[in-house]
Amino acid sequence: MGTVGGWLLAAVLTLAAAELAAWASLAVVQARAPYLLYRVPATPQAAYETYLGLRRDDLGWAGRGPDLEPSGSRSLPAFPQPGDECASAYGDSFTFGVGLSPGESWPNQLSIRLGCRVANWGEPGYGVDQAVLRFLGNERERPRIAVLAIWPEDILRSVNRWQYLIASSGEYSFKPRFVLEEGKLRLIPIPRLDWDGYRACSRLPEDCLDHEGFLPDTVDGPARVGFPHLVTALRVLTGSRVRNHLSGRVSWAGFLEEGHTSGARPLVRALMARFADEAKARGAVPLVVVFPTTGSQQMFEQGKGLATRPLIEDAAALGIAHLDLHEPLARRLAGRSLCDILDGRDRCGGHFTAEGAAMVGDILAPTMADMLAGSGYPKPP
Repeated sequence: MGTVGGWLLAAVLTLAAAELAAWASLAVVQARAPYLLYRVPATPQAAYETYLGLRRDDLGWAGRGPDLEPSGSRSLPAFPQPGDECASAYGDSFTFGVGLSPGESWPNQLSIRLGCRVANWGEPGYGVDQAVLRFLGNERERPRIAVLAIWPEDILRSVNRWQYLIASSGEYSFKPRFVLEEGKLRLIPIPRLDWDGYRACSRLPEDCLDHEGFLPDTVDGPARVGFPHLVTALRVLTGSRVRNHLSGRVSWAGFLEEGHTSGARPLVRALMARFADEAKARGAVPLVVVFPTTGSQQMFEQGKGLATRPLIEDAAALGIAHLDLHEPLARRLAGRSLCDILDGRDRCGGHFTAEGAAMVGDILAPTMADMLAGSGYPKPP
């Protein structure tokens, strides 16, 4: 074999080895971080049509089950009778209390400490936008305090229209979203797709989901899986969430930068303002509560800064009362890890245990008691 032939063979073998290594690495990614990869979901038609009959066009989805009150809020054992709420909490699964009984959720724990009803309007999977939409839709509710609870991943959900693109699950979870145009919020309705439209959309999301922040093969979206696997692996490595992680930042840090291409920070700032304006119009005091992720809590405790600071700065600039839970949780944990009060302790993930939810109630109670007293509401005994 001549020199040229030898070089060609070496090149082919090198590429083959690289392709095999990429294929193996993608298998690991699929097991550990499947949201970084995009595969067309294998959705049965019957299941999709069932979903269409159950979904909420105004919100995307809202829970059903024995733990819910007729209004749709989660049951509250401490104060089971709806009406005359001293506060209402809107947010995602951390507010709802996934994995906890209704009595163990932090809104119920907070109700016990305040001596009044704190309605639980949390819904698993909600973005900031859906939490705000739910509050806007509850026109008859008149709490003294309206709480907007934000877990950092909710920011990503607010620039997303199909949850499958950011979670690799929820193939049925389409949602509306807001966009910011000339400083004003405009609502983009939920995609209306029949079965054929859904199949076409799942093959080419870019053709049917305008204003989607996580389209496949974009810097923030998942990488399409296919040959050559080496290209897919390179797209994963150059994606924003992986780059943030490799640089020692939390994966969502870029979305809170003012100039991020998603426009997430100014959008969430406008959503907080809309929530606050509606609360004030109903005679309520708005309160933004920011929850940590395991990564941001670890960074904070290591003295590497407060990753959620942009949210707090924006709330302050808007004149909205706010409370970030990183510092008070660190104080109460007293050297323990946040993982210790999560139900997925072994993998350092999941949701609050009963102990963690009780800590949130303990943290919020003094601040909210003072706010209620300032609004003329009786202090708890």
